[in-house]
Amino acid sequence: MNVYGENLKKLRREKGSSQEEIARFAEIKSKSTISKYERGDIMPALDVAKKIADFFGVSVDSMTIRTQIIENTITERNSKELIGLPKEYINAIKIAYNNNISPEKLIELIDFTTKLRK
Repeated sequence: MNVYGENLKKLRREKGSSQEEIARFAEIKSKSTISKYERGDIMPALDVAKKIADFFGVSVDSMTIRTQIIENTITERNSKELIGLPKEYINAIKIAYNNNISPEKLIELIDFTTKLRK
């Protein structure tokens, strides 16, 4: 599997999207084409790669470089090693990320709820 295909499959699974959803968004006729991208059988044209990247809210560049994949299983030990936070906080951040809530919006939501509690 190529880097692009690995990253595409990883992002799709993290977001809980189907190949069909991505194909519709990127205006691709068949979900089997997405499967071929994931397997590395073919590579998308640049305009299609841009649409797929937009679907996930990432850059085309980020889909073509190999990055270290952090294990999805969060334990108390590794969460503190990663960023010094309890796993519940990291899980909350993952939920925000998986729901396409930007860091800026997350901060706005926290500020808003803090004001409501006062």
